Amino acid sequence: MKQALRILMWLGATVALWASWSSPPQTGSSPPILQPSLQQSDRRTIADSLPRENRIHSIRESNGEYLLVIELATDQMRLDIGVYNLLGKRVATVYQGRAAAGVREYPIPTAGLPNGIYICVVQGNGFRLAQKFALSR
Repeated sequence: MKQALRILMWLGATVALWASWSSPPQTGSSPPILQPSLQQSDRRTIADSLPRENRIHSIRESNGEYLLVIELATDQMRLDIGVYNLLGKRVATVYQGRAAAGVREYPIPTAGLPNGIYICVVQGNGFRLAQKFALSR
């Protein structure tokens, strides 16, 4: 019963929002919160003003070498990137040091590592990211 009531409330809110978009604005009323038609230049301005995040884009294989692609939102005074096995033991160090903001690629040293599942951990000022990857040759 409660779930049916929630669904009805959601449908009512959706219909009301849709109706506010399809009807022309009335004089003296405030514009709707969401504007469905934005110009291309407005979209770029909005996208540029959104806060960027630290994130791992991918871990990919390229010509027998594994590459870590990350995006850093701000300059990092200390960045530490390591590879861990599933037991939690650090088996390789990818990078330690300073890093500038932007998209960066780091080669992952896989020499001496057996095929298997590993976790790449990226740590910086106030963040920690992890991405699982499979090593197979």
